Amino acid sequence: VNEVPMKSLVDAASATAVNISNSKMYKSGRYTYLRYSPLSVEMNVCKDERYAEQNAVGRCSGFLVAPDILVTAGHCVRGLDCLTSSWVFGFNSEEASDNVVPSENVYQCAEVLTSVLDGVQKKDFAVIRLARKVEGVTPLSYRKEGKVEDEASMTIIGNPSGLPTKVTKNVQVRNNSPVNYFVTNADTFGGNSGSAVINDETGLVEGILVRGAKDYAMDYAAGCNRVNICEDVDGSNGCFGESISRISSVELEKYIK
Repeated sequence: VNEVPMKSLVDAASATAVNISNSKMYKSGRYTYLRYSPLSVEMNVCKDERYAEQNAVGRCSGFLVAPDILVTAGHCVRGLDCLTSSWVFGFNSEEASDNVVPSENVYQCAEVLTSVLDGVQKKDFAVIRLARKVEGVTPLSYRKEGKVEDEASMTIIGNPSGLPTKVTKNVQVRNNSPVNYFVTNADTFGGNSGSAVINDETGLVEGILVRGAKDYAMDYAAGCNRVNICEDVDGSNGCFGESISRISSVELEKYIK
């Protein structure tokens, strides 16, 4: 997982949001204060691991496809009431360093337009209408039909383990045969669920990150978790690859007016 490396990805990152429980935020006028809960505490990650002391206050990722329409994973909204959490834009390393975000970056969910979590057909997506339009941000463009090319290179933008926004590059297709999803070699984590998966050549969103390999493994000698290293998508060590719901299966035109 790398920091945002270039302007085009910064622009795309601005259209992504992290879902945070309202119980972990306090709004005071122009600013909203986030509870500081580092990765080392939230997931017992060893303190010498990368990002161990960054705030891991988020729970899922999402992205804009219209000024007030956000897409995420279906399992991210199951059992959630629109009033219990918010979508926060601009949750980057700078904002997270002092655990304060502008209140104007915090958006309530107004309505879950659709939520699908189908274990048989392997569909996992949700479409949310926000309580107000997101100003100053360009929604992401997305594939409306067909499927990603086998040789495509992609980038994923989201909030791994609830951390500030990260960009994962060099994502390659490993299995493109399933109808409603495809499998990649992405270096992603829980919290990335709902992240946009963007085609490097076309700039279109190809899908939604929804499930993946084992994130952490216990270092019993140290008494804490370390990042689970996957050499390849071969099923060993919990490494089955990261699955992406095809965004063309969502039929977003039903929800974007």
